[in-house]
Amino acid sequence: MTRTGDYEVSLAERANICHNRGAHIFMSIHNNAHTNRIYSGTETYYYNRGANDASSRRLATLVQQELVSPF
Repeated sequence: MTRTGDYEVSLAERANICHNRGAHIFMSIHNNAHTNRIYSGTETYYYNRGANDASSRRLATLVQQELVSPF
């Protein structure tokens, strides 16, 4: 977790927090809501930073697929 309250932490700041804490993979899941369904939905981000890029991308892709797949 990168925050303990309801305040904004940018995606880059979140990635830096994880990197500074020795994380091997970074992934950020966002569940967006909007009255216009075009702007709603789930997004999964990963951060490219070195040797573990492929692992971060693979994990984020698999998680995103599962989150948006029909039940």
